[in-house]
Amino acid sequence: MLKIMIKLFRYRINMYVSFLPLIVACFILVTGCSSSASIDEGFYELRKVIDGDTVELHDGAKVRFIGINTPETMKRVSGNWILSPEPFSLESKSYTVKLIDKGKIKLEFDKDKTDKYGRLLAYVFLEDGKMVNAELIRNGLATVYTFYPNIKYLDHFLTLQNEAIRGERGLWERVRTITFDEANLSIGKMRNVLGEVSRTYFSKNYLNLEMMKGSASVFTVEIPLRNMPLFKQKGIDPSRDYLGKYLSVTGKIKQGPSMYIDNP
Repeated sequence: MLKIMIKLFRYRINMYVSFLPLIVACFILVTGCSSSASIDEGFYELRKVIDGDTVELHDGAKVRFIGINTPETMKRVSGNWILSPEPFSLESKSYTVKLIDKGKIKLEFDKDKTDKYGRLLAYVFLEDGKMVNAELIRNGLATVYTFYPNIKYLDHFLTLQNEAIRGERGLWERVRTITFDEANLSIGKMRNVLGEVSRTYFSKNYLNLEMMKGSASVFTVEIPLRNMPLFKQKGIDPSRDYLGKYLSVTGKIKQGPSMYIDNP
């Protein structure tokens, strides 16, 4: 019985050793698939433009432009993606294609290098030094989208967006100013909404500023909790300082109706 057990033990050891190179090879293969995390700043060949704010590199890594958001060209319906362009989404994508024109792009990173989808987060530069992120905002084809702590160029982006709003460029050409109780008639549209904050409360991911008509909530401003440091830097406590104040907020009105506001 002992001899049989020893032979069995030796057999398992030999089998393990024989499979070891395969195990190591598999490990290398798997870790090699996570190449996006090991990419350094520098110039890269582009494979294609996916959307106005997302591209794919020659090696398959996807890059999401930091600090901006462009209108979507696709919409998910019953688990499938279908072509359903939002206003200016095709113009935004075409402009990105025109700027990059299948050339090389330079990637510059911030504090967080990847997002939860495994995409690289980067400021994308052309070979002449022009930043694609900034040019999309400048021409009103993207809005500022702040995801703390990636805020290296936030002030610059906000200046460009204010210029685009004043110049009524792109997304901002049809922006009207409305009162908060008209917001339900402008779902999906860019608007400047005016109203008094009646109540503030915290949910899982947001500080919510509610504008009410009587006892009914009519419009909600959502501030992501991860971006609260941006308000603190300005000496603002939104939960307290905005309560009872008359505010003007600008952006896209979502179902609710509500509006996502990511910086002061």
